[in-house]
Amino acid sequence: MKKNAMIATCVAAGIILILLFLPLFVNGTSGVVRGVKLQDQDVSGWQREGLQRYLAERNNKYENAVLNLTYQTYTWEIPMRDLKLAINAETTAAAVSGYGRTGSWFRQWREQWQSYLNPIQMNCTVAYDTAHLNEILKAKVDELAAPPHNAAVSFNEAGDVVIETEKPRLILDYVQVAKAAEEKINAQDFSPLILQPSQVDLPTLRKEQLASINTVLGEYTTYYGGDENRSANIYKGSAAISGALLAPGETFSFNDTTGLRTYEAGYLSAPVFINGELVPDAGGGICQVSTTMFNAVLLAGLDVVQRTPHFAPVGYTEIGRDATVADNSIDFIWVNSARSPVYVMATAGGGAINVKILGNSDDRPAGVTITTEPAKVLPHEKKEMVVNDQKKDVIEEEGHDGYSVVVHRRVSWSDGRALTDTFYSVYDPVTTITKLSPQEAQKRAALLAKAKTEHKPEKDREESEAKNKIRT
Repeated sequence: MKKNAMIATCVAAGIILILLFLPLFVNGTSGVVRGVKLQDQDVSGWQREGLQRYLAERNNKYENAVLNLTYQTYTWEIPMRDLKLAINAETTAAAVSGYGRTGSWFRQWREQWQSYLNPIQMNCTVAYDTAHLNEILKAKVDELAAPPHNAAVSFNEAGDVVIETEKPRLILDYVQVAKAAEEKINAQDFSPLILQPSQVDLPTLRKEQLASINTVLGEYTTYYGGDENRSANIYKGSAAISGALLAPGETFSFNDTTGLRTYEAGYLSAPVFINGELVPDAGGGICQVSTTMFNAVLLAGLDVVQRTPHFAPVGYTEIGRDATVADNSIDFIWVNSARSPVYVMATAGGGAINVKILGNSDDRPAGVTITTEPAKVLPHEKKEMVVNDQKKDVIEEEGHDGYSVVVHRRVSWSDGRALTDTFYSVYDPVTTITKLSPQEAQKRAALLAKAKTEHKPEKDREESEAKNKIRT
């Protein structure tokens, strides 16, 4: 029995000794203890010099590291080189080499057993410009809080089409974003930082929707000046139609796109045709926008659904090439008859308005010919009328001749497609009206009667002489 007890005691003592000294035996007296990982890299047994070489290599990788702020499919980058991110190699190497090697004997024993049984993950100690990080994040939070804007088309210096990315509106908590960013950088975790806004307004037009837009299909420019209110209305109207994207087969309504041209909508008073007369009203000048767009559509080879000429020819385009509009009654409508989406770009300023229809190069016409037949004159009449309460003797309302005009369009494409259509315009004649006061009317009547009386004897003598010649 005593012998068995001694054996048991020895076994127990051996187990205790193993528990006490196994990690020390495995790890030896130098190098990183077993089970230690640095940024997921197993560095067990590494000497301090090897650690420093590894940290130098990792430092070089941080040159290209980026922290991405993301929301859905949107991403905003913060390059680490802008923050001068660098590993503190000396501090990191000391911390890793010192794990299980420093402190009391019991602490070393406990740490070595911990890493032996369950690997320990350690991170590099880094330094970076936290003040600059906060500046970047504050600017980005403020930028994202601005109203959203759609993707748009512009041109670079070479004249090539460039698609500008859209921007959402995100309301973010700056303190929350900054804390999360610092935690990720300190842990060298460069997986995306998912933003969590309290309010979101997304744009309605995204960059990928404009991917096929690469050229101008057709454009037209008209010029204006003088009336400041009219100029402001043209600018506002052009802004309203600019940025429209039409899928193949989709219809564009000028009235639906701009909305009502009223004072409440921000339009100003300027001359407009109402019942054949130029009078001041809200939205004067908007027809120059619709006319400019009509001509751009013609040159782009797209189908026109509805177009109405003005009451009279206008000075900013050729006769027969205008398109008037009026709230709730007269619209200008066209359809995207191309095979790919088309995009409207309208700009106004400096006395000129330009409308471009952009699309894919496969839809660009090879040739467009627009011809105008000689205008047929529609003569105007002249009338007099008496106005009983008129104080001035004579008021002249000058009329003018009208015109009937026919415009032909012929479009061809390189793949053999062709289009021919005709646009008719009738500009009604306006009667010249002379308004007389009662006194002036009586005066003119008396003069006419007197002229007839004085003319009668002479006429009788001529008739008598004619009769005598017949008898002879």
